[in-house]
Amino acid sequence: QLSRLVPNSLPSKSFWLHFFSHVHAIKAHVASQARARAAHVTGSADPQLLQTFTSVLQEGILVRRHKLDGSVALTKLWLSGNALMLLEDGESNPEMLNLDHIVKVTTGRASESRHRAIDELTLNLVTEATQYTFEASARLEVQALIEGFALLLSN
Repeated sequence: QLSRLVPNSLPSKSFWLHFFSHVHAIKAHVASQARARAAHVTGSADPQLLQTFTSVLQEGILVRRHKLDGSVALTKLWLSGNALMLLEDGESNPEMLNLDHIVKVTTGRASESRHRAIDELTLNLVTEATQYTFEASARLEVQALIEGFALLLSN
């Protein structure tokens, strides 16, 4: 069974496809970090990127919400005016989070957290009073959410 996990030989074509897929992923990550830093330093957000994020968020996205008590719920997030609406699965009344109350956006679980979330898939919206922790389904999704919320909050 070990031979299925680690092949004795690797064809040249497979090696290069694997190598370039990792190079592409690294370049995409570095480019997104550079765009986020450039937007933060200059204070100007790319209007098209901001408009795209806003329109996607107005439609709504599904994430897992990790609460401070350790519970996890599938939650729909959507933008309504200057508020982020949160509707947990099985609930009928959404919770409202005013965007002006968000002081920062972070990634990874809080150190005192009891959450079972995966660090690299976790996004935190931090307010003066509390922290909202969400888990996305993929790294690219959480990276897009972090960049999008950073743009939205800086605008």
